[in-house]
This record gives sequence, C-alpha cells and structure tokens, in this order.
Amino acid sequence: MDRRHCWIVLIVGLSIAPIAGCRTGVRDFAELNDPAPFVRARAAGLDESVGDAQAIPALIAHLEDSDPVVRLSSHETLRQRTGQDFGFVPYGTPEDRAAAVARWRSWWATQSNAPSDRRRFPGTDRSSRP
Repeated sequence: MDRRHCWIVLIVGLSIAPIAGCRTGVRDFAELNDPAPFVRARAAGLDESVGDAQAIPALIAHLEDSDPVVRLSSHETLRQRTGQDFGFVPYGTPEDRAAAVARWRSWWATQSNAPSDRRRFPGTDRSSRP
C-alpha cells in the first residue's frame, strides 16, 4: 500500500467514525429495561440524574430480575443510594430474595409517603458524590 492510499483510508475512516452509529456503552438509566442483561446491569448504576421517586421503585423491581448480575447491580445501587440493605442476597434462594424484596417494598412505601424533608437517607449526600 502506498502512502497516498494509507492517507485516503485514514481520512475516510476518521470522517465516518462520528456518524457510524457505534455505541460504546450504556448511557441512560432507561436502559434498565433493555432485553440484554449486561445493559440492564450497567444501567442500574446510572440513576444519579433520576429522582428517588422514579429510580428506587425501578431498582427494587429489578431485584427480581432473572439475571443475577442485574440483581446484584440493582441491589448495590440501592445500598449506595439509600444506605439500606434488608438482607437481600442476589444469589440467594427465590424465597429468600422474595422476602427481602418485600422488605424493600415495605420500606419504600413508608419513605414515599413521608414528607420530602424526611426522605434524605443516611450516607447519601449527593453533593459529595463524584
């Protein structure tokens, strides 16, 4: 290949790259509903811009996901966001997971009915997050 041909290939490649539609990663919390488990697991951690009223119920629902990695990611995000745990084990038995999910739902029902000034969870000062 001569130099001129190399330059043409390089220029064409660089000019096409931005419009090629390549996607390098999950970018949105809404992808929590994607059919691919990897995408759902990655999306669980992207809730920073989504308010508690939307993010927490969605994350609790995904504690029942069929994929254990999605359950793990959702649980870790819930723990970081709320400071709560409720004994959920992503790889636990379906019965144990169901009991922990019921505890999460019960807790969220009391939080979502609370005045907004009481909804600050311990250890979740978002101003100090990176």
